[in-house]
Amino acid sequence: MKLINFHPPKGSLIEFEISDAKYTELKNARQVLVKIFDAENLFDQLIESYLDAKTAMYESSIRLLADCSDHDYVKSYLYRSKLNRLFFNALNFSKLYLDKSFFSKNNTSLVKRLTKSDKLHELVSKYREVVSTKEYELGCQLRNYVQHDSLPVDSYTTGVRHDLESEVSFSVFHIPLNMKKLRKSSTIKNRLLGEFSESIDFHEVMDGYILALSKMHYYNRELLNETEKKAIQIINQNLSAFNEKLGVGSGHQIIDKKTREIEFSIGIEWFDVVNHLKSKNRRPIDFKRFTHSPYKRG
Repeated sequence: MKLINFHPPKGSLIEFEISDAKYTELKNARQVLVKIFDAENLFDQLIESYLDAKTAMYESSIRLLADCSDHDYVKSYLYRSKLNRLFFNALNFSKLYLDKSFFSKNNTSLVKRLTKSDKLHELVSKYREVVSTKEYELGCQLRNYVQHDSLPVDSYTTGVRHDLESEVSFSVFHIPLNMKKLRKSSTIKNRLLGEFSESIDFHEVMDGYILALSKMHYYNRELLNETEKKAIQIINQNLSAFNEKLGVGSGHQIIDKKTREIEFSIGIEWFDVVNHLKSKNRRPIDFKRFTHSPYKRG
């Protein structure tokens, strides 16, 4: 048997029994919200880790432009090591995110687990095919590659490109993948490599990979919207009923009658974090559509 206890504004702690059916209803609703929270949190970690990598890349470009000294192998190693580390983090977060959102081997997904709908799961599966680009495919293979080896990035190209007509110079910072290592790897498919030019820009691949993952995440949000609303409604309606019956209180907790152990709290104030993350990461960004021009011309 389960109990709910809470603190009224005045007086001692109040406890009352709830039915097994009510307990199951509240537990299932809370689990839905927890899973959605975990997905939003993990997606935010993925995006933040990639923004860290992109920021470090642009910082490296600026610092190399400002450094007028001869080539320094130690400094070059430090730049390259930092970029490898940050891109490695982004790839690992992406693996964790995909592992928890779609399970092709078990023919299930986060959407299917929360909605119990085969139809919605099929929509998720088809949408993955729609947003799958060559950059996404290579990103997935690189994600598997780094589980057994370091990133196949051992150099970068930096410099300045001059436009004689406009008399404007453009900073160049290119991170090429080591094609020799990729061709030797059993993880990377030569068929896929054939769809790229001989020099593959790792940064461009990652932009396309993160964009595809973002589209998948926003589609999951769309499909889970009604399930999320229903879970919130169940919890809020039950809290209102408890307050109406026994008086307004706070800190509602479900505990086991025998062990007196707390199983979970019913309040969903913590779910405000999800609303914040949805607002913060409210749309996919195609970084390849943008170029940075820090000075106003004309």
